[in-house]
Amino acid sequence: MTAVFDKKQLQEFKNLLVSKQKSLEKDIDQLKKSDPFVDPARLIDNALEDDVQEQGDHERIQSEIQNLQTQLALVEHALRKTDGDTYGICEKSGEQIPVERLRLVPEARCKVEYED
Repeated sequence: MTAVFDKKQLQEFKNLLVSKQKSLEKDIDQLKKSDPFVDPARLIDNALEDDVQEQGDHERIQSEIQNLQTQLALVEHALRKTDGDTYGICEKSGEQIPVERLRLVPEARCKVEYED
């Protein structure tokens, strides 16, 4: 099935996706910069308590980055679909995803009832 979007609607979704992509990329970059493991001086001047704290911070930041990268991959997947005729089509049912859902979650791959 092919989604039924006019050029204006499709551009609206592309804009939402590009905006979300840029925001996610910015958040990932900021997190990477805030990772205490980025600072090579930390190996020289840390007390044990600092090392423990930095290890915890590093693990939390890496987890957040991984989550954001997963979201980014979904956004990029949806952007690729906007170049074809499959954007807005549920990957499980083949039916069109409601426009209201796509406005809220433009990277949605499925209708709500088919989400995992």
